[in-house]
This record gives sequence, C-alpha cells and structure tokens, in this order.
Amino acid sequence: MIPVALIFFPLVAALAMLFIPREKAEISAFYLAIAELGLFGYAAMQFTSNPAALSMDVKWLPFGAHFAVSMDGISFLMVLLTTLLMPLIITASSVGYYSNRFYSLVFLMQMALVGVFTAMDGFLFYIFWELALIPIYFIC
Repeated sequence: MIPVALIFFPLVAALAMLFIPREKAEISAFYLAIAELGLFGYAAMQFTSNPAALSMDVKWLPFGAHFAVSMDGISFLMVLLTTLLMPLIITASSVGYYSNRFYSLVFLMQMALVGVFTAMDGFLFYIFWELALIPIYFIC
C-alpha cells in the first residue's frame, strides 16, 4: 500500500498546485516535495522491518493486466533518488509567472517516474512510461 501512496501523493500535489496562487507556488511545492520525502522515509523504515508492506497486486483490467507495484532493492534506490531530487529541483528552478503550472508538471512527472520504478506489470510500466513523457514535453 505504501508504493501506491508514493505514486499518487504527487498526483494530488500536482492537482493542488493548479489551485495555489503563483506567489506561494514555490514554497508550497517545496513543502509538498518534503512531505513526499517523508513518506519515502516511512517506506524506508518498512523496507527494513516488513518488506511485504511494500508490494500490492490487484487485478486491474479484464484482459489480465494487474496493478502490481512493489519496491525491491533497485527500485528502492530509484524511488529514493526521485524523491530526494525533487526538493533540489524545486529549489534550483526559478520559473516566474507560470510557476504553479510548472510545479504541477514536475509533480506529475514525479508520479509517473515513481510508477515506472515500482511497476511489476508490463502494461502498467508502459502506462507510467508514457505518462512520464507528457509533462517532460511541456516542460521542455
């Protein structure tokens, strides 16, 4: 259940950033990124004590696709890097007028990347991979 929270918290943050005023967008994005990092810290504590808590497998679509997410050794490191770099990316960026939209796209990208790194089903991996390309296109 924890990987699902790690995936969908940035989605909620991305939607919230659209409604935050531009003047408060950078500090709000920073605090939301720190909250995601704290959620990863909780996952790290569960990783050492109860690794089974870091996986979930639910039948998703009728043709056999599963919403299967899990964190093993390498995906744990990739999610660590993704969540650790987010506050640094937000601190290093100075966007200006469109800051709330930019940070919304950054959080959407984080959601998709965490999904890519934790996906255990090929179809789910493909969906998250394609979702990661959309915000990158608009950011570039």
